[in-house]
Amino acid sequence: MTLVSDKQINKALILAGTGDARNLIEYLVPVLVAHNAEFLISVVGENAAIEYNEKKFPVRSGAMDILEMKKLVEDQSISMIIDATHPFAAEVSRNAMLSADQAKIHYIRYERPKTQIKNNSENDKTDLIIPGENDLVFCVENHEEAVRLAISLQKKLNKNLTIMLTTGVKSLEFYCQKLLASIGFHTVVRLLPSVENLLLCQKYNISQADIIAMQGPFSKELNKELFLKYKIDVLISKESGSAGSTEEKILAAGELGIKSIVVNRPDLKYQNLCRSFNEVKESLIKILSKE
Repeated sequence: MTLVSDKQINKALILAGTGDARNLIEYLVPVLVAHNAEFLISVVGENAAIEYNEKKFPVRSGAMDILEMKKLVEDQSISMIIDATHPFAAEVSRNAMLSADQAKIHYIRYERPKTQIKNNSENDKTDLIIPGENDLVFCVENHEEAVRLAISLQKKLNKNLTIMLTTGVKSLEFYCQKLLASIGFHTVVRLLPSVENLLLCQKYNISQADIIAMQGPFSKELNKELFLKYKIDVLISKESGSAGSTEEKILAAGELGIKSIVVNRPDLKYQNLCRSFNEVKESLIKILSKE
């Protein structure tokens, strides 16, 4: 692919919205400034935008589909995309790679390190799983497999299960449809304390007593306190890395004998994948030095 290199001013579109993305931006701004490069931060939520506005960083907010992202790239004369979105924001990353490819501009992906999780289930194929009573951690490929496994656990243990969902608001409707109304399950949800999230909980008929609206990250001890308070039997979470406190959740659950179902990250073939801030910095300097 021949990349556009005749732009008079380099301008980076930084796709953000997470805590580690915010730290990455702070790390990269001196590099961008040193090379006389401009940047525009893109986030979905208004709260994130307010934080960047307070730092006097240029920011736009709101979700974008592929057409809106391509238009933004063209209208803002973007010369590179730095994708620092959440590991589970697969659609955004696909759109970013496609936008960069079609505009013939650079793309850099920052992917936070994964949490090393040992899947100690008795079977390797989760779609055929018959969980063992002593197994504590189960890794699955998607939310559908997580629900199937939860149902298998309920049948295997032959008792009502209290499940804590920490999978985020985007999958909330799916789990509510599959578990909330199901016999044998009591579902507790933990999510960010935004008005939008609470309205969604109301829409999906989640009882106020079953909503934990808190801002993370959560320590192992705090997780244990919450698991005990709500009498949790099964944790359903995503493999979001250290920034998402995945390890703290699983360790806390394990010490209490609580079973964890962990949804693996989407398997995307990223272009120019970086797994540390320094790798992103080096890629950025290489791009800026050539143009």
